[in-house]
Amino acid sequence: MDLIVSKIQRFSLEDGPGIRTTIFLKGCNLRCRWCHNPEALASHPILGVDASLCDGCLRCITMCPQQALSYKDQTIQVDRNLCNNCGLCVKECFRGVFSLCGSYHTAEDLFTKIVEDLPYYTHSGGGVTFSGGEPLMQLTALMPLLKRCNEQGISTIMQTNLSLRFEESVPYVDHYMVDLKTMDNEKHQAWIGANNAEVLENLQKLDAMGASYEVRTPIIPHFNDTADDVLALVAFVKTLRYCKHYRLLAYHSLGLPKYTQFGISVPYDHSQGLDASVYKGLQDLVEKEMNR
Repeated sequence: MDLIVSKIQRFSLEDGPGIRTTIFLKGCNLRCRWCHNPEALASHPILGVDASLCDGCLRCITMCPQQALSYKDQTIQVDRNLCNNCGLCVKECFRGVFSLCGSYHTAEDLFTKIVEDLPYYTHSGGGVTFSGGEPLMQLTALMPLLKRCNEQGISTIMQTNLSLRFEESVPYVDHYMVDLKTMDNEKHQAWIGANNAEVLENLQKLDAMGASYEVRTPIIPHFNDTADDVLALVAFVKTLRYCKHYRLLAYHSLGLPKYTQFGISVPYDHSQGLDASVYKGLQDLVEKEMNR
């Protein structure tokens, strides 16, 4: 069974200790309004378009088998109802207007890419991080790769919303980074499109299994950016015995251009980002409460 990947990022320093290879797996079961990787939501390849690079040669229009491309108001346009994401326009356009997010790989193919940087992992204390999307959506196909990494002694981290089955991965994942957005179930349903009960229950299961993990909360303006929101989250995290760390992540708007690029409607257009003073105040609150 192949894995569908949106991106492979080598020499990453942001997704765990040391130098890491981060594999972004495509497909997510949640629909967070503020998602900064919207191109990774769908479980299939999706066409991206940067119309600013188009010089109007129109070669792509004549080559498109679905007749999904047109040129209007000096701008290349895609009819998403006709486009089947075949990627032919990507190959034909020498200006780089088109890109295709999503490629299929066997576990062995990905393992070969991972071990290319084995010396860097060894000397820096790094490894491989599986992110998304939501990696647990492809857990069955991912398991052989997790086992291969484990056999080779390569550190594995999984970034996950932990709302899906995960138990079989625990022996082969060295550390989990779990996103916990809010304790308010109504907010969770309205902003994320799902109940938060599975996340809370699975965090308690993960804790009971003695796994290594941390909990992270993205702070989103108008969603969970008040002291009451954070205090409720801290109260829950403090009931967990083996949580290594709890930290806040500041919302940023860097993902907004991707919505236009991949033809996805913007459910949350907060282009200003999170106020630095609000973020600092919530960080101080977490530090104070976690140390009580």
